[in-house]
Amino acid sequence: MTLDGTYDPGAMLAERDPLPPTSSAPFISRGTDDVDHPPVVAFVTVPMACGASPVAVCTGTLIDPRIVLTAAHCVAYLTPGEAEMVVGRDIRALDARHIGIARTLRHPDWVSPSHDVALVQLTEALEIAPLALVDPGDTSWLPGKLVTLVGYGRDDHGQTGTRRSGTARVSEMLAEHFRVRPEPSLSCAGDSGGPALADVDGAWKIVGVASYGDPNCNQGATYARVDIELTGFIAHGLERLREPHAPAPSRSASPNQCELGCTADADCPTAWQCVEGRCGLQGRPPGRLTGQCSSDADCAGGFCAAADGCSCYQPCSSDEGEDRGCATTPDAPAHASAFAFVLFLAVVCLRIRVSRARSIRENHRVAR
Repeated sequence: MTLDGTYDPGAMLAERDPLPPTSSAPFISRGTDDVDHPPVVAFVTVPMACGASPVAVCTGTLIDPRIVLTAAHCVAYLTPGEAEMVVGRDIRALDARHIGIARTLRHPDWVSPSHDVALVQLTEALEIAPLALVDPGDTSWLPGKLVTLVGYGRDDHGQTGTRRSGTARVSEMLAEHFRVRPEPSLSCAGDSGGPALADVDGAWKIVGVASYGDPNCNQGATYARVDIELTGFIAHGLERLREPHAPAPSRSASPNQCELGCTADADCPTAWQCVEGRCGLQGRPPGRLTGQCSSDADCAGGFCAAADGCSCYQPCSSDEGEDRGCATTPDAPAHASAFAFVLFLAVVCLRIRVSRARSIRENHRVAR
């Protein structure tokens, strides 16, 4: 929110780096380290470089043993393998538990900031009691009531990744959102998707999902209302994500990855992208894994990637994957007739292409 109360698309509450530019994130300023809300989990990016620390980009709340409630803008631009959930007070702690993401489901009518809610299905169930949702239409926590905000966003020292909580007061009720002002705490960068909890008839329930706020995170923040989404998106989403679902098989990188073409990300190893007809790690030019490493110094011009343990990632050279040897040349023998020379080139090209096609099919069979 800007100071005049208008929507500022640059003030979403999700940590922007390294995700695409769609939001910024909220943190719990003037809050305290939280020990009371284990169902609140961190949404982190999977490090690309071996040994790099995870980054908390959003927050979510367990509402079912395998399902997390978060903000739609937190999942809108993620690809498989790019993010995971971390359970624990600090994402860097040795006892923090890293859980994979099986599926994401965002509100079908989401257009930022409207309907900024989503559900995330985990790859395994957690033995943590989920937090309860406010009842449909329950507005007993209307303006003037205190709510507890929880999240992994930046603290007062600019650090992220530690679960914190604090109190704010509901200041305004809107059709799809409600606004809070700090008392003394407020959500900001990294707290997107995190819950606002209210004491409803003696029980703490989720009443809101962190969506956006003022850029400096000191005036106010806006939360998507849970009570209006319950009987529609949330109820139907829970039913859908509770159904049996076979996860997509993991796709491993081939030693000859640079020679394998692609037309879509699904043709590439898991968490890689199809870039100009060849596969590459997220945000990197096409390449291949060439062996184990412990640092970039082991990789001779590449970098030590957090893939298959720690493996050197080498960009493909510009001529790899291209058909070679099929262009005419000015040095053609003068004594050969034009027809015979062209026929000779055609036969050579056909043999090269048949050999390459056979090799590619075999490599695809091994990689899958």
